[in-house]
Amino acid sequence: MKELKTPEIEREEKGKEEGLDESISNLEISKEFYNSEMEKLKSNPMSYICDWAESNLLYVGKRAFELISLLPCSNIIPTISFKSTGIKANINAFLLGAPACGKSTITKMFLNFSYFPMRVKGISAKELISKMCKCDGFFSLGIDDFSNLLEQPDGYEIIKILEGALGDEKYVSHENKRSIEQTETQAIGLICGTWVDLKKYSNYLKGGLLSRMSLFFISLKKKQMDEILEYTYDGIGKSSSSKDNYVKQQIIKDFYEGLFKLQADKYKQIKGYKFDSHLGRNVVDEFKKITKNYKNDINGDFKREFHDFFRYLVSHSFLNIYNRKVEDGILHLTEEDYKFAKKMMLETLRNKIKLIKCNLYNKSIKSPEQLMAIINSDNFDDDVKNILLNLSPHGKVLNMDKKL
Repeated sequence: MKELKTPEIEREEKGKEEGLDESISNLEISKEFYNSEMEKLKSNPMSYICDWAESNLLYVGKRAFELISLLPCSNIIPTISFKSTGIKANINAFLLGAPACGKSTITKMFLNFSYFPMRVKGISAKELISKMCKCDGFFSLGIDDFSNLLEQPDGYEIIKILEGALGDEKYVSHENKRSIEQTETQAIGLICGTWVDLKKYSNYLKGGLLSRMSLFFISLKKKQMDEILEYTYDGIGKSSSSKDNYVKQQIIKDFYEGLFKLQADKYKQIKGYKFDSHLGRNVVDEFKKITKNYKNDINGDFKREFHDFFRYLVSHSFLNIYNRKVEDGILHLTEEDYKFAKKMMLETLRNKIKLIKCNLYNKSIKSPEQLMAIINSDNFDDDVKNILLNLSPHGKVLNMDKKL
């Protein structure tokens, strides 16, 4: 892991460069309120962060930030020991949802509290490499429109760069006639895409990028979308509510800053983990049960997906470090950490299985009528229906108002 340096000045400059939200800088926060809120956050970080996210994005925020809240932690904690190689702790996330589900807002929220944020949009492969090298390979990547990248003339090259930067390789390079740009990376990424563009970039994902990402879906029912409209309407113009939200955003940002400072302090930093094999033993059996009937056409096997369990485990524990036992730099993992990691692993694994299933279903769908029968069936969940509607060529002829 690269040496950590105090990031305040660089984060401020980076935030201005990336056009991140600066409106919180002028807020006046009483010391008493600040300390009270920070204690609430430290006592239950996941709940606090998800409640804040949900207040911004009803029915979406909590679901997204259960995973996204772990990403900054995973970028600064040690590699997980395993034989002579180890498992990198870095978690990357790929969000797939409808065009208006809040992907841009989610990305902006993530970049506001992540370390050395890098927003990527409409960029060439050469520019992307230069940007990564400029920050010495240490960054948090946010892409709110994956399709936009693929539409670049060198879209495939961009995907390969992302694979190298975010995957186990942790290395990127670009060579031309005049120079070679290259750097090792310590990076995490949040990438957002839409159901509509699924068919367009499904082949790119099979190339290896998706295997390096935790996959989660945002599927909203009509009733939920209606409630979101009401929630938005009722919240317009309420400055006190808006201020409270900005204050909590600043406190969350400071919380993550505190975690960074802890890891930058060689006397306080976490250097390893204390595992308890009895707490998570049944994870192996459940993983085998889910994957035994499927071949992973994304990357051949499910080894990386199993490694995700341990990434979620140590990142969740570090997020809760103020409620965990630490001895000589060793973070003791708890039953709560194991339960959360198991839940998250099973959810993201099932999402990838859904993509595999849909690729199989899609080959057997010969008509719009067959597709409609699946859409109207109770045997398939909303995620599968959304994937098939946009993956199948027959989806275009269906009445989209009737699908869910």
